[in-house]
Amino acid sequence: MKKCVVIMLTVLFLALAASAQYQNRLSADDQQRFDSYFQRWQEYKRTNNADEVISMEKRMQDVMRQYNIPLTVSYEAVASHSGRDAFAQYRNRFSPDDQSRYDSYFQRWQDYVRTGNRSEQISMERRMQDVMSHYNIPVTVPFEALASTGSNGNYGGGYWNPWRGRLSATDQTRFDSYYTRWLEYRRANDRDEIESMERRMRDVMNQYNMPSDVPFDRVASPDVAQADRGYAYGYNDLRIVSATYGNGRRTTNVTSRLQEMVQNDRLSLRVDNDSMGSDPAPDHSKTLTVVYTYRGRQNRISVREKSMLSLP
Repeated sequence: MKKCVVIMLTVLFLALAASAQYQNRLSADDQQRFDSYFQRWQEYKRTNNADEVISMEKRMQDVMRQYNIPLTVSYEAVASHSGRDAFAQYRNRFSPDDQSRYDSYFQRWQDYVRTGNRSEQISMERRMQDVMSHYNIPVTVPFEALASTGSNGNYGGGYWNPWRGRLSATDQTRFDSYYTRWLEYRRANDRDEIESMERRMRDVMNQYNMPSDVPFDRVASPDVAQADRGYAYGYNDLRIVSATYGNGRRTTNVTSRLQEMVQNDRLSLRVDNDSMGSDPAPDHSKTLTVVYTYRGRQNRISVREKSMLSLP
């Protein structure tokens, strides 16, 4: 028994030593690039996005080859500590008083984001950025990374998405619409429209100081992003990919609401303010636009207010 323990400890020690020799080999720029690929690779593995997992692995392997690092070495052994937690270096910098003040701004900012109070939201962002500037923290660091409590469940369980939940309700609906159409154009391989939707999504992201390389599915609403991955749905199920109700830019996201109404893979309802849960455009005629999948095929349908929606 003791001999087995000694052997196991020896193997563990050799493995750790072998991994350590590959850290700190990369230049500062290449390490930052590798860490970016590593973080995205972890996220794509978590979401089971096989194509992007392979893409990130190829990029990491290209960097490793430049430094003669065997491809049998684990990616984690090459990633820096900051690469495993990109914002750890900025946490715990504030004094107790400043942390308390920052947390107060952050909590109020979350409330204003939820209620769509854009002017107060901007005010809280400026106050948080003032605190950050005193500690030389870049404005590109997400507010959630510095708050004591994280962001409404986006930080916890081993997974933290610092980007979701930052957009106002209107901008989130707009982003989700672009994201859904982007997915459709990717399936159809329509390059012009793919690039058009990507530009629109990045325009929204730029308004909130989000880096351009943040994956779009990390900004999209959970129901919109997860619906495309097929979480908890079978091949034959009726699945609501996205649904918006309103007029022009005055719309509300009703994706989750409609998905909850699906019974026995069927959805039938009269489209009106009651069934949709709100009136996003008073005194205007409204339309419900639904993107859904059934038996492996994706479809899109628009139904006017006071008409019947029947799916599939």
